[in-house]
Amino acid sequence: MLGDGNLLECLVVDAGPLIRNMKFERLADRVVTTAGVMAEIRDEATRNRLSLLPFEIEQRKPSDAAMKFVQEFAKKTGDIRSLSAVDLSVVALAWDMERNVLGSTDHLISLTRSIEGRKGSRVLWM
Repeated sequence: MLGDGNLLECLVVDAGPLIRNMKFERLADRVVTTAGVMAEIRDEATRNRLSLLPFEIEQRKPSDAAMKFVQEFAKKTGDIRSLSAVDLSVVALAWDMERNVLGSTDHLISLTRSIEGRKGSRVLWM
């Protein structure tokens, strides 16, 4: 389900979309990322552009429970070797935000459920 005005309630972003100047105000009521992602944005032009956005990019830290879940999941899928600490924190933050928005993460994909079970998400990770 979408938030106000048919926008996502929350958009969790990695550095790539921030650097590529995506138009977030058309996608979500809130844009959220981690301090690690913001630290990856080193060029002055991008930092200046982000400081002039007509909305705030919230910086949040994922919960310990989310980090543990994501790390264990990535180990089981074999992705742990290719994900940086910042990547893991962004995925964990998306997991946290989904839990905060919907009150549960039961609908998200697990290793024991099929992809068809993933319906009703109101948080998008980019």
